[in-house]
Amino acid sequence: MKHIISIAAALLLLVVPARGQANLHILQKANGGPQTHIMVDISKVGENSFTYALFSDDISSQGNFAYIQLFHEQKFWEAPLFLHAEYRSYGLDSHCIYLGVAYDFFTSHGMIAIEPLIRNNSFFPGNRLPVLSVDGSSMQLSVITGHDWGWCNLNSFTDIWTAPRNGSGAGCYSEAWLYFPLNDWLQLGTITCLGWDFSSKPQLSIFLGAKFNM
Repeated sequence: MKHIISIAAALLLLVVPARGQANLHILQKANGGPQTHIMVDISKVGENSFTYALFSDDISSQGNFAYIQLFHEQKFWEAPLFLHAEYRSYGLDSHCIYLGVAYDFFTSHGMIAIEPLIRNNSFFPGNRLPVLSVDGSSMQLSVITGHDWGWCNLNSFTDIWTAPRNGSGAGCYSEAWLYFPLNDWLQLGTITCLGWDFSSKPQLSIFLGAKFNM
């Protein structure tokens, strides 16, 4: 049922009139066991702001894993330095909030953002009311890139975080989205995911599929 909840939430957000740019991704895992990756990402660019939402679900014979990411960036000055507030839900039973800043570097075909963040994984512990614990806080450095050359586009993010005092460990996670446009609404490509919790071997997943521009 979790993947149904995730997809339903994504579809609800798609009907918001001022949703900005929306994309639907449907991919199949190319290494390891069979796994389907379904994802909707929505972004809206303002004059001095950027809002982003991502809903995804990984469906396999072992079950499913839903993921939600929501963030907003806002600046009140000319410099490309944004205040950053973010929420993430992992499997709909683990929740994190992030506060920090994002500094954007612009290139001829895109941008690179550097984000030092304070991360707290104690939001909604169990099923209790949202109470933040200092022991759940740690530091995170995120690097986000987005480039478009016309014949292909590449977006990526990398998160590296320290271990909080509440027991969860340090780690890093990175994704790269490479797509080749066929027309105005369809792109084919791959999403590569690399996760490492520093206490075990890194895990690499490669997905092949399509992105539909909506």
